[in-house]
Amino acid sequence: MLLSPQPDAAQDVAPTIIAVDGVIDQVRAEHAATRLRSAVRNGKNRLTLVFADDAVVASSSFVAFLLRAAEQLQAAGGRLEIEGLPSEIAHLKALGLTSTPAKAGVK
Repeated sequence: MLLSPQPDAAQDVAPTIIAVDGVIDQVRAEHAATRLRSAVRNGKNRLTLVFADDAVVASSSFVAFLLRAAEQLQAAGGRLEIEGLPSEIAHLKALGLTSTPAKAGVK
């Protein structure tokens, strides 16, 4: 689900926020990746993925896509931030993905 952008006071730019919940299998991973690609094509270079408490990443291709997207956004002066990084992909923080704790109320 694509949510309304929320302003970032630090950069005075609204990030594009994409909420992710449930099991992220191959089909749902491609859907999320399509939304990310679309946002980038439309000039968005600040993206935030918000994983709900029930989110489970079951697609290795989605993990690979996240890493590529983060690199591409960083090269373009932007960033990919992740809130509520699921435990099964928490090791991605060591590879440079920015992660913050999930906000209260995200289910």
